[in-house]
Amino acid sequence: MVVAPKPRWPRLRSLRVLRQPPVAFGATALGAIVFVALAAPLLVGSGPNDLDILGRLAPPSALHLMGTDDLGRDVWSRVAYGARLSLTVGFLTALIASLVGTLVALVAGYYRWLDEVVMRLLDGIMALPGVLLAIAIMAAVGPRVSNVIFALSLVYLPRCARVARAAVLVVREHVYVEAANALGARDRSIMLRHILPATLTPVLIQATYVFATAVLLEAALSFLGAGAPPDVPSLGAMLAEGRLLMRQAPWITIYPGAVLSLTVLAVNMIGDGLRDALDPRLRKG
Repeated sequence: MVVAPKPRWPRLRSLRVLRQPPVAFGATALGAIVFVALAAPLLVGSGPNDLDILGRLAPPSALHLMGTDDLGRDVWSRVAYGARLSLTVGFLTALIASLVGTLVALVAGYYRWLDEVVMRLLDGIMALPGVLLAIAIMAAVGPRVSNVIFALSLVYLPRCARVARAAVLVVREHVYVEAANALGARDRSIMLRHILPATLTPVLIQATYVFATAVLLEAALSFLGAGAPPDVPSLGAMLAEGRLLMRQAPWITIYPGAVLSLTVLAVNMIGDGLRDALDPRLRKG
C-alpha cells in the first residue's frame, strides 16, 4: 500500500521563478507601483484634493506631470493616492478572505456534519453576482473604505473557502490523519499540524487572483459611486470623472486606467509564477 506523504508548509525551493520574464516584469511593475503608493507624500507636489481653478484641464507639463482635471486637481497626485487605495483594498481583501475562508473550510471539511450546512450557505453567496452583492452591502453600510474591504471580503470568501475545502477533503482521508486520530490527538492539533499545511498552497495561489479581482471590483464600485467616499482618491472614480472629457482632456482617464491595468496584470503574472513554483504537478526538475 502506498501511503501519501505528509504535507509540509509550502515554501519556494528556488528563486528561479523570478528569472522568468513574465514574473520578473510583474514583480518589477508591482514593486514600482507599491513604491509610488507608499512614497506618495514625498513624490507629489500637492495634495490629491487641492484645487487650482485657474489651471483646470491643463495638459501634462513639468508643473503637472499628468495634467489636471476639470477642477484643477493634479492628476499625478490623485493617481498616486488612488494606487495606494487600490493596493490597500486588494491586499486586505485577499488577506481576510483567505484567512477566514481557510478557517471555515478547515472546520467544515473536518467535521462532516457541518460541511453540508456551511457549503450550502457559501453556495448561496456565490450564486449572487459579485458586483451586485458588493453594491447591496455598500448601500446598507455606507461609503467608507473599511466597508469596501468588508464587502469585497464577503464576496470572495466563498471562493477561497471552496479551494481550501477541496484540499481538506483529500487530506483528512490520508493514513497519517487516521493514525493521529487513533492515537488520541486532539482535533485542533490534527487540523493545524496535519491538514492546514496542505491547504496553504492552493489558497495562496487563489489569494493572488482575489487580490487582482478585488482591485478591479473596488474600481468598479467607485466608478458607479458605491465605493470609497468622494474625498478619497480612487482610480475608478477618476475614470468616471474623466469619461465625459475623453476628447478634451484624455489624460484624466488614460493615466489612472493604465495604472489600474498594470496593477492587475502584474499581480496575475506573479500569481502564475507562484503557481509554477508551489504546485508540485507543475514544478520542473
